[in-house]
Amino acid sequence: MLERTLSQLVEEGGSHNRAVVSGGSGWFVVHGARHVEDVEVEAAASAYLDDKLPLGAVNALRKAGFASRPGRKTLRRRFPIEGLAELLDSLMVEVFGGPIEDVAVTLGEREETRNPVLIEAMKVLAKKRDTLARNQVYRRLLDAWLLLLVEGEAPAVVGELARWDVVACFTDWDALTLYEPRGLPYELVRGRQLAPRLMSDERVGSLLINPKGHVGGELYRNEIDALARAVRRSGP
Repeated sequence: MLERTLSQLVEEGGSHNRAVVSGGSGWFVVHGARHVEDVEVEAAASAYLDDKLPLGAVNALRKAGFASRPGRKTLRRRFPIEGLAELLDSLMVEVFGGPIEDVAVTLGEREETRNPVLIEAMKVLAKKRDTLARNQVYRRLLDAWLLLLVEGEAPAVVGELARWDVVACFTDWDALTLYEPRGLPYELVRGRQLAPRLMSDERVGSLLINPKGHVGGELYRNEIDALARAVRRSGP
């Protein structure tokens, strides 16, 4: 059954297929593309688990060829699809302490948002922290296309700030998977549409941009309100 499910990653869908294989205390994400014979397997690391991985579990992954990548917290390795199901069955027990319990497959293309101009503006703000740099981030944010985490049709709540809800968006798919390698439901939204939308929800207190990412920040409700008013003045 698992073998047939994994074969979908190289036979169907598009260039950004993935399967989340869960069991015991952890998971693997298998990344594949149609007509590409091998796949990349990503193993959960301690940063994403309730409990730290024992040294023996880490050694088992490294013995199987998994290694860290620059800028990523998980361990990865490429494998041929043939024989992978049997290997994951074995590693799930050895590394995460239990059998495979669930496999969730997503087939399709990668979301290609990038937003390099916004990211550069946030880098400048982190260094200068002045009004000019902050206003530049605001302008770039309104022009950006962002991945907003959602639950159903509403922004997903990812935290709390003095009893206010905290929501999150990402500049690109790589930033989202730094936050959660298995992926999360999201909606592609324009920045100038996002600010008024968030202000329509009286519970939202702040917006995180690229939480747990290499470059990110946080906008508080008064800042979101200022952006929403700027959008109303300038038009959609």
